[in-house]
Amino acid sequence: MNKKIKLLAILSMLVLFASTFHSCKKSTAVRHKTISVNPSFKKYVEGFTTGPVSKEASVRIRLTYEIADTTMLNKPLSKNPVIIKPKIKGTTFWIDKQTLEFRPEEQLPANTFFEANFNLSEIMKVPDSLSKMVFSFHTIAQEFEVFIENSKAYSQDDLSKEKLTGYVLTADVEDIEKMKNLITASQKGKILPVTVRRLLFGGDVNPLHFPRRTKVSIYTSLSYEPLPRH
Repeated sequence: MNKKIKLLAILSMLVLFASTFHSCKKSTAVRHKTISVNPSFKKYVEGFTTGPVSKEASVRIRLTYEIADTTMLNKPLSKNPVIIKPKIKGTTFWIDKQTLEFRPEEQLPANTFFEANFNLSEIMKVPDSLSKMVFSFHTIAQEFEVFIENSKAYSQDDLSKEKLTGYVLTADVEDIEKMKNLITASQKGKILPVTVRRLLFGGDVNPLHFPRRTKVSIYTSLSYEPLPRH
């Protein structure tokens, strides 16, 4: 996140350089391994968090039958049965009678592999061989797609001033203030003001498919010397 998108205008040509951001065509994501879970756990565990997740994600474990009662819901467990490596501080809650949720205190680092150790024997009586379930997940590598939507003159009567609009779409959620600091525009060495704002998903971007992605619009103004009249 220490690189920048630069909008550069040269003469009457406008070029967007997105190479300084990670593009989805040249992915920087690391291929993470997956820990195989003993199939015998299926008798006790119905599902769990695995594969790629957002850096804002929690870790959930759903048991095959009800364990908690209503008085236990949404209260932190006194002894945390979920341990994450690399070490992540957090607290575990029952969110329903069958589901435990580990909530990290801070955002997870992007593009990172995690090993989760679930002490099942602290929740229910199980054989010694199934006292601890080890599984894995990894956070999404943050990547960006840059799109130019329009570049046109403010007025047909004055072609010396032009506005450029576009948007940036992230692979995972991102802080809007950080994105404002990462996007700059210049024309012939002159820094131009850029407006960046968060957008609601629309068009061909389905929020149900990408609930954690961030979309921001980019807008700047360009000036050109009027062409000499003949």
